[in-house]
Amino acid sequence: MEKTFENPQQIGTQDNKSDKNKATSAYTQQQLEANTQIKGFLAIYLLTAIIGVAYSLFLGLKAYNILGEDLSSNIAIANIFTIFTLCYTGLYTIYAFIRRKANATFYAKAYAGLMIFANILILITSLTEGHLTADCLLYLGGLCLGIIWMGYLFVSTKVKEATPSACRNTPKMNRAVIIGLFTTSVVLFLLGTPDLVMNFTTKAKQKKEMLSRKLQPNQRTNGVFIFTIPKGFTCNRQQPKEKLPIDPLFELHNKYVGSAGLTAFYLSDEYTEKVYWNWEKGILKSFDDVSPQLIAEGEENINGNTCTYRIRKIEKKGETVFWRYCILIDKKKEKGCIISAFDNGVSVGYITELIKSIKFE
Repeated sequence: MEKTFENPQQIGTQDNKSDKNKATSAYTQQQLEANTQIKGFLAIYLLTAIIGVAYSLFLGLKAYNILGEDLSSNIAIANIFTIFTLCYTGLYTIYAFIRRKANATFYAKAYAGLMIFANILILITSLTEGHLTADCLLYLGGLCLGIIWMGYLFVSTKVKEATPSACRNTPKMNRAVIIGLFTTSVVLFLLGTPDLVMNFTTKAKQKKEMLSRKLQPNQRTNGVFIFTIPKGFTCNRQQPKEKLPIDPLFELHNKYVGSAGLTAFYLSDEYTEKVYWNWEKGILKSFDDVSPQLIAEGEENINGNTCTYRIRKIEKKGETVFWRYCILIDKKKEKGCIISAFDNGVSVGYITELIKSIKFE
């Protein structure tokens, strides 16, 4: 019987210690495929990798297309580069375990390590925006999951059975590729850190300056915008409901007209797309039983800001209510404001008065 093999996917036992001698040198990649099964937590790990690859692709496309990441930013490039590195590593990990490749365990550990790094990276960039959202908790969960899987790969008997220690052999080129990809992500992140800190401190200064302004008795601010309370309305400030990653809402109310909620945020904040759509979708869902009718929508320029609006008619229990959902954008200052208002459709001048009063500087 031969003692060594030139093929890295076969077992070289000449220099192995006694604990590795348990794996016979007759094993080959094909024999491992035929005689071992992927099940239990190892199967769950690979399923997690499949889900992780799909989710990473979603995040990458979201960052590039939806959030409009500026590719001149090293942080943006680091995010996207790390995400697609995760996709490559995850896909190869799945393939390597299915085929019982000699480098399967190495790639699995690399994927778990990249999971840890990617979640740390996204958490840092998210938290510097000043929003501890449910999504941040999701990434914290991803970080913990990566740590758990890394530990599992080191101690699992299923992993050792599918790819015995004596069968493992990772070519130098594989190691160089993974190290190179990881190092590139770290370097890009470090290069972008000054911009990240400056962005955070600039926003903090702007908010502090606006909050320190002396306002009129009928004006309010959250540090991002200033607005004037429409005549006849009262205003209260409260924490937002649901899982909206935005500052506390301002609630306006007039018992003869209706009520409105509004807030403002930086467009560069994480999950801006969720702010745009989830609030509106959540309200629509609450009216599923009455099917609100869209009666008007459009876009206008108000005081140099772009205002997109949708007006829906809601008939419930013999009453007619009009719902006005508006998104006001200041592209120059990279700020946005959302307004959700319900009224009787008779006295509607308040909404125009409110929108025209909004200032982002």
